[in-house]
Amino acid sequence: MRNRWVHFTLFCWFILSSLLQYNDPDPYFWSLLYGVVAFICYRGFRKLSVPSWVVIGAWCCFVGSIGWLAIHSKEWLYSDAETLFEAGGLILSGCTLQYEV
Repeated sequence: MRNRWVHFTLFCWFILSSLLQYNDPDPYFWSLLYGVVAFICYRGFRKLSVPSWVVIGAWCCFVGSIGWLAIHSKEWLYSDAETLFEAGGLILSGCTLQYEV
């Protein structure tokens, strides 16, 4: 029972994050990413099975976020806050997908 509320809380946070992307320079990518993560969290809340393509996509997102962080580490450490927020969003999405799957 407790695990269901973790899924629901993550669902609510990612829906909110998706809705707050309207003023981002590239809102389509981030709204889509957060929306997909929210959908997967909702499936976890409803105890629905996760298709295999979601597992593969979750793994790619996680590995991609860590890879992006490793490649652009100097860039996001010394640049504006937007790049830092994008790195954090990728990492949180990747970690959440690993938890959900």
